[in-house]
Amino acid sequence: MSDTKYTFTILRRLHLSLFLTSLPFGMLVFGLPLIARALGASALAIGGLLAVYALILVAVQPVVGYGLDHFGRRPFLLAGLLGYALSNAIFGLTSGVGGLFLAQLMQGIGAGLLWLAVLTVVSDLAPEDRLGREYGRIEEMSIRGILIGTLVGFALLYLLSRGTSTPSPAGRIARCPLAPAVPRVHRHYAAGSGYCLAQGSRIA
Repeated sequence: MSDTKYTFTILRRLHLSLFLTSLPFGMLVFGLPLIARALGASALAIGGLLAVYALILVAVQPVVGYGLDHFGRRPFLLAGLLGYALSNAIFGLTSGVGGLFLAQLMQGIGAGLLWLAVLTVVSDLAPEDRLGREYGRIEEMSIRGILIGTLVGFALLYLLSRGTSTPSPAGRIARCPLAPAVPRVHRHYAAGSGYCLAQGSRIA
């Protein structure tokens, strides 16, 4: 295999990896506070859930940078993908706020491992005259994954909410009317209630 073809193959695999790992992000950003509230989390705990990802990311990346220089790229790429997989599994299986914190912790570790490793590999392999383009391609695949994952997620929630007289919490989220501007909140959404978080309107 020629060097050019090998480089193209590796970069294409990186694009696919980032696309797949980015699929859940949009739904997580929207649904995580609602799910946490339904599980009984306080406003402070919900803020902590959103902050722990960034804090772990900041703490992990200097260590990852040192490791990339001394131990190579592949172990960190694989560990990052594993961190994302474990995070998604915990999100899907947890029934408590503690599980949400654990999932966010794993997601932050996975992101710290994966993203820095991916950017380093791109810097290693991409031709000098295409380096900026390849960095842009990496970002594009991540945003594309977020967009497609969010659209598919909302479509599935909408389909699950149809044909039932008592929709599930996920169905209520899907049917919740979104205000065009910042909404005035009257009531929080809670499992078993029929109120939309965004507008306080009854939807069930």
